[in-house]
Amino acid sequence: MVKDFQKRGIPIDGIGFQMHIRMDIPNKTIKYTLKKAAETGLQIHLSEVDLIFNKHDDNKGGGIENYKMLTDEIKSSKKI
Repeated sequence: MVKDFQKRGIPIDGIGFQMHIRMDIPNKTIKYTLKKAAETGLQIHLSEVDLIFNKHDDNKGGGIENYKMLTDEIKSSKKI
């Protein structure tokens, strides 16, 4: 979309991200996404980043609460 806007001369200064990241999303996926955005040469803005530490799905009320607080075990997890 950015390349199309640039090709057509539509002004665009940056890309904003509102990210809701589950702890099971690989770091390489997040890194790839941000790298592709940065390669456009535009400013990158992370307006919101949430880390979901419990199992989650997108259905209303979806998800299973495994953790009620952020523990040292979660902080040191390779998944984060």
